[in-house]
Amino acid sequence: MDSTFRGYLDDALIALCSFKSYLDFELGCDFFLLPMANPSHVCDNFFTLSKNGGPLREPEQSWYEVLLDLKHRGLTIAPKLAIEDGAMGFWAALARVYPETRVQRCGVHKTANVLNKVPKSVQPKMKKSLHEIWMAETREGAHRAFDLFASKYEAKYPKAVKCLEKDREELLAFYDSPAEHWQHIRTTNPIESTFATVRLRMAKTREGSKTQVGCLK
Repeated sequence: MDSTFRGYLDDALIALCSFKSYLDFELGCDFFLLPMANPSHVCDNFFTLSKNGGPLREPEQSWYEVLLDLKHRGLTIAPKLAIEDGAMGFWAALARVYPETRVQRCGVHKTANVLNKVPKSVQPKMKKSLHEIWMAETREGAHRAFDLFASKYEAKYPKAVKCLEKDREELLAFYDSPAEHWQHIRTTNPIESTFATVRLRMAKTREGSKTQVGCLK
């Protein structure tokens, strides 16, 4: 097993992040170990792919190669849960490499997907109903909130309800984990917020540099 895994895997998040520059060339894919108790603190940068090996080119195959390499580096026991934002290529690759791993669909991204299917005037009220699903104290309560959402909106906004219903089980997978972890695993926000400064630097790069050398500074 890669020495950078030791001591972290029993209670950690593994973040997979890829970045693109202003010039649309691949900057690569990095892995980070994040402790569950404080995901905002990055413990280790333990692996970096070459800039031509990231998951942005051929989604399923590239993610398959990333996950397979991760497995060969020592992650032979399948992760209990994978939290993702709806990237179908990642789902398909995960099923090939770690078929035992359950998928948690990000509630924040799903909220945005659902709200995009209704008029802006309806969005605040609908958003509140969606939050009642994610914030329910039990899985049973979440299912009741799901059913209530469908009853309220299906007749007038069937596309929004269909968008939500198709990922019902994946959206509620976090209930199988200890309650103290729910806030960290029901969305990808803990991971994404960790890399907010990276995205800020990328934005500055797009504004100020139009050469490959400049983008890599």
